[in-house]
Amino acid sequence: MSHDVVIIGGGPAGAAGALACARRGWRVALVDPLGIGGQLMNVERLDDVPGHSGGVAGWDLVAALGEQVLDAGVELVMGRAGALGAKTGAWQVEVDGRLLDARAVLVATGVRPRRVPTAGGEELEGRGVSYCAACDAGLAAGRPVVVVGGGDTAMAEARARAAVAEGVTVVFPEAEPPAAAAWTREVRALPNVTFRPGGRVLQVSLAADGQVELDVEMVLEVEQPGTAGAERLATGAVFVATGGLPASEAVAAVLELDDDGFVVADAALACPGAPGVFVAGDVRAGAPRQAVTALGEGTAAALAIDAYLRTSR
Repeated sequence: MSHDVVIIGGGPAGAAGALACARRGWRVALVDPLGIGGQLMNVERLDDVPGHSGGVAGWDLVAALGEQVLDAGVELVMGRAGALGAKTGAWQVEVDGRLLDARAVLVATGVRPRRVPTAGGEELEGRGVSYCAACDAGLAAGRPVVVVGGGDTAMAEARARAAVAEGVTVVFPEAEPPAAAAWTREVRALPNVTFRPGGRVLQVSLAADGQVELDVEMVLEVEQPGTAGAERLATGAVFVATGGLPASEAVAAVLELDDDGFVVADAALACPGAPGVFVAGDVRAGAPRQAVTALGEGTAAALAIDAYLRTSR
């Protein structure tokens, strides 16, 4: 099926790009296995979205954005994008065996969670380790918990967990958390939150012998500078917010990536050596990786796509 634009990724960058392209009259398909929303679906509160002085829940923002996108006439293709390939005068995206042709493509695939190491490679997600604090909020109720990471997302999760947890320990490798100063001040002032700067999680393991219980005590080995060995922190649950790894596998064969696997783009968000392909949001090399900037980048990429399509007819 032929479109003017195919957008890979339904997070804030992809959704904003789809909306802007459709409003300029282009036939747009938005590809995502879960629909519109991306990681915003799991965010309890965003404080940096202009016009929302008291903050806005990610899922509320997604609901409004998704309605706008569909009302604009965007075709939502529920599926996982496979390899991006070149076709004479166009590009082709494979989606679960279906081929979508387009004159332009916006890559907005975002990132996937960066996982903590576990003892023996044991899978502990859902057994006390969480990469979605909003999904697993009940793990914190009345228990001591650890939040791994020092950025804005980590601070937001620490604040939310502090409201129900016995105590929250925030572990991050920097001397000071890299989160926005407003976040750091707010979280540091909470009486049951403790910061552990300069710490790196070496591994997470279950303390009980082989028992699969959500209330089982967990142990984190945390490397502390200037100490002879690792410190062991007992906790009821671990909430991980250490950034993400680029979801760039589908485009790796045709686009330039940096050393960490993020997609390289020029100032107009165009991908070098791939005319008609643009990138926006967290998967872009050098992106600020915030929801509000992803929304802006998606719109900026759509404007660049509009100019490209009008001059390449």
